[in-house]
Amino acid sequence: MDDIFEIDASGDSDLRLKLARVPKPHKLTPKMTTKQKRRRLLEHEKELSELVFQSSADVPDADDEEQPEALDSDDDDALPVLPQASSLQAAWVDEDDEDQIIDVSGNDKGKSRLRKLRTSRAQTALGGAEYAAKLRQQFSSVNPDVSWAALPDKPARRAKHTRFDGEAAVDAEGAREEAAGVEEEEEPIDFLRSAEPVFGVSATLPRDVLSVRRLTDLNAQERNVSLTQAVEWHPNGKLALTAGPDKTLRLFRTDGADNPKLQSIHLPKLPIQSATFSHDGAQVFMVGRAKHWAVFDLHSGAVHAIPGLAGRTDKAFHTVLACPAGGTLALLAESGAVLLVSAASKQLIATLQPAGGGSKFATQCSCFSADGEYLYTSGEGSTVRVWDLRRRCCVHTWSDRGGLRVTSLAASPDGAQLAAGSDSGAVNLYRTADAQLQAKPRSLKEFLNLTSAVTTLAYHPSSELLGFASKYTRRAMRVAHVAAGQVFANWPTGRSPLNYVQATAFAPHSGYMAIGNDQGKVLLYQLNHFAGM
Repeated sequence: MDDIFEIDASGDSDLRLKLARVPKPHKLTPKMTTKQKRRRLLEHEKELSELVFQSSADVPDADDEEQPEALDSDDDDALPVLPQASSLQAAWVDEDDEDQIIDVSGNDKGKSRLRKLRTSRAQTALGGAEYAAKLRQQFSSVNPDVSWAALPDKPARRAKHTRFDGEAAVDAEGAREEAAGVEEEEEPIDFLRSAEPVFGVSATLPRDVLSVRRLTDLNAQERNVSLTQAVEWHPNGKLALTAGPDKTLRLFRTDGADNPKLQSIHLPKLPIQSATFSHDGAQVFMVGRAKHWAVFDLHSGAVHAIPGLAGRTDKAFHTVLACPAGGTLALLAESGAVLLVSAASKQLIATLQPAGGGSKFATQCSCFSADGEYLYTSGEGSTVRVWDLRRRCCVHTWSDRGGLRVTSLAASPDGAQLAAGSDSGAVNLYRTADAQLQAKPRSLKEFLNLTSAVTTLAYHPSSELLGFASKYTRRAMRVAHVAAGQVFANWPTGRSPLNYVQATAFAPHSGYMAIGNDQGKVLLYQLNHFAGM
C-alpha cells in the first residue's frame, strides 16, 4: 500500500507531523480473509486521504503563502490589477502586518527575487499590507483562473441540472436562451454532495428482482396465541386486523416501526377462521366453528353476535367475503352452501348451491369479481361456477387445468384476470372474459413453484403482483410478477422466517405486505416499489 504513491510534505511541517502519526497498516496474514484484507487497506487509505485531501476549511489559503517560483519571473512590466475582492471577510487579521517593512531592493543575498514586486527601480521598501497585495497580484498573474472551484455566494439563476427522474432538465425559457446563443449559468450538481439515490423510483415494476424490506412484525405488541388464520387491511391501508382460533380479534395501526395495538376483542364462543372489513371499513365480520357469527362496529366499539340465519341450521362457517361493491356478504358454510347476506340488516338474501347437493358440489373456495356483479365458486372437483348476483343463478361453468381440485380463487382488482390455485400446487391465470364464456379457457400463465395445495391467493391492489402460498409446506410462498408471468427468484430467501403461511394480504396505498403464519406472528414487509403509493 505504501509503495503505490509518495507524499511530498517538505513544505508543510504540520502535514509531516500528521503523517508521522498515522500508523502503518497491520501486516496482512495468510489467515485473513479477502474481506478482512480489503477492510484493513481501506481503513489505512482513508486515514491518508483525510490528511492529503483536506476539507475546504483545512486547505491553506493561497493568499497566505509566498510563491517563490512566481518571483523568478524576469518580466519587469507593471503587475496586473487584482480582481474585485470577495464579499467574504477574513476570519482573522494580524494588525502587526501593517507595521512591518519589507526590503525589496534586492541587495541582500538570496532576496533578489523581491525586486519584481517594485513599481519603480527607486522603490526599496514595502509596507506589510502592500507587500501582501503585491504577492496576491503576482500569484494571480502567473496562475490560471480557479474560479470554477469557488462555491457560489448566491443561488444560480436557474438550475441546469436536476435529479434524474426521467424529466427534461431544461425548461422552455432555458431552451429559448440556448437557441439564441445565451450561455446559461450552471449551478453545482447537488446529487454529487449527498448519499441519496440518484435515480428515483421507476414507474415500471422490475420483473427480475422484488425489492423488499422487513419491518417490525405487524402484531409484535400482541401476537396470536395460536396460528394466525386471518389478516386483512382496512381500505385506508393504515389499519389491519389479525384473528385466529384463540377467539380474539386484534386491530393494529401500521407505521412500520412500532405498529401499536389499538384494540383486542375477545369472543369466548367463536374460534375465528375468517374475518374481513366491510366495504366502507366501518365494520368487521367474523365467522368460525360455531353456529353464530359476529360483527364488530369500529365507530361504536360494540360487538354483535348474530345467532345464525333464519331458516338455516348451519353449524359452522369457514369463510366470509365482503362484496367490493358493498351491501352484500358471502358466507361459506360447512354444509357447502354459499349464503348471501345483507351487510346492513344481517339477514339472508339468497342461498347459492348447485343442483344435486352432496360433497361433490360443496363449495370450498370463492371470490367476488372486481365489480361485485359476479361470484366465483369451486368445490371438490376442478369445476368453477360463475354466479350472477343480480339474477342469483349460475350462468357459466368452466374447468381449471391445474389439478383435480380447485383450492383457492382470487380476482384481480382491475377486473382483467382470475387466478385459480389447485391441490397440486399449480396456479393458473385466466382472462376474466374467457372464464365467463369458455368451458375450457386457455390459461395466460401457469406457476408450478409449489408442490402442495394452494391455500392462499392474494392480488396486490395495483394488480401487478400475485402472492400465493400453501399452509401445508414450510416456507411455501411465492410472489409473481403478473405482467411478466414469472415468479421473483430473489424472495423468499432461505432465511425468510415465513414458516407455515396461513394468510397473506397486500395493503392499499402503502406498499405493505402482511403474512400470517402458524406461530401466531404476522410478518410485515415493505415493497419498496410501492412505498410512495
